[in-house]
Amino acid sequence: MGGSVLTLDNIVSATSFFAGKWTPALKRSQARDLLRLLVCKLYGVSHGQVFHAHVRASQSGLAVDLGISREWCNQLVGRLVEARWVQYAADRLPGRAIHVRLP
Repeated sequence: MGGSVLTLDNIVSATSFFAGKWTPALKRSQARDLLRLLVCKLYGVSHGQVFHAHVRASQSGLAVDLGISREWCNQLVGRLVEARWVQYAADRLPGRAIHVRLP
């Protein structure tokens, strides 16, 4: 890999480290687990260009992946948005998908 493509392990490691450092409220929170999952999904759809990627996922699907409730997932997404780690837009469609991207 060359150019501006970063490896997933570098991105996940940096995100985990800096999430706790820059946003102390996330230091011991499952929001970091959700952030890691979203980074992995963004990496997958963008082939390494995570800062230009968008991913569409339902809160229910993310909750299942993390083994948490959809309601708790909703609160964790809110924490990540408030801390400006991700931006999202929720469609008002039956699937309740959210579009996530890094700011």
